[in-house]
Amino acid sequence: MRNLIFVTLVTLMSLAGCATPSLTVHDAIVGRSGRVLLVAYVSRESIAGLQKGLANLEINFSIAGQPVGTATTNSHGRAMLECTPSDLTTHDFTARTDRSDAALSCTGQLFVWDSDQSAIVVDIDKTLCDTDHDHLYLKASDDSPPIVGAAEALTALASDYYIAYLTARPHFLFDKTRQWLADNGFPDGPLLMAQGWKSTIRYERYKRRELLRLREFATNLLIGIGDRESDAEAYVANGMLAIHMTSETKTNPVPLTIALADWHAIRRFFEVNRQLLTRPDVLRGQIDNGTLMDELVTATVP
Repeated sequence: MRNLIFVTLVTLMSLAGCATPSLTVHDAIVGRSGRVLLVAYVSRESIAGLQKGLANLEINFSIAGQPVGTATTNSHGRAMLECTPSDLTTHDFTARTDRSDAALSCTGQLFVWDSDQSAIVVDIDKTLCDTDHDHLYLKASDDSPPIVGAAEALTALASDYYIAYLTARPHFLFDKTRQWLADNGFPDGPLLMAQGWKSTIRYERYKRRELLRLREFATNLLIGIGDRESDAEAYVANGMLAIHMTSETKTNPVPLTIALADWHAIRRFFEVNRQLLTRPDVLRGQIDNGTLMDELVTATVP
């Protein structure tokens, strides 16, 4: 019996080592300075379908067919390149590795954000999506229903704000998540996901770190929406106004946080505070000097 278990483990490990590598990319945001951070991941499926990052692979990045630089994957399989593109006539970029056993290419989207327009980052699970994890992880398509009013509210907000999606879902679910957002009528925007299971499990740390990196390039990203208190804490820790979607009344609420019960109330809140929230320089100034909460109106939802 022990020999059988040993042979099985060795077989699984050898099969995992022979699995075809994959390359995926983050969507990228070009902000006020014209700088952009391009991120690519190279991984191989390991035991039980988990992804293991491949280190020391050279990744070549290009925009509009022109090389913009090279980066090497770290121990987690992630390569990052900061650059200032000269040609933004196309809104995509390509990451490629040419190593003989891992010749891969992947295209990601570039989102060019004007610094004069405020941006909102939104969580997905239980904020936009009433997630069915069996559908999400085990089935070919995700038939989870959207949270009532979410798509309509974000579509309305997209006329005044840039919209970005930040989730701790592992990155191998990128295509499925992007498709779910499109199928359920959500506005287009950069989709940012966790690299692997470690970040998914430690989602609080992942979101704080990702927002810190993101705000270096998108200083107008000043509002965050999520259903967890930890979402609100991550937004506030990065100098943002937090919208906590909850029906609970907190005795010790997170500072700089507005608690609203549902998307109908969230949409109404943005309507009555439009003059302030759509002006990123004013909004940033009031967050920094601690006067924002005195200026905001929490409307009664009709």
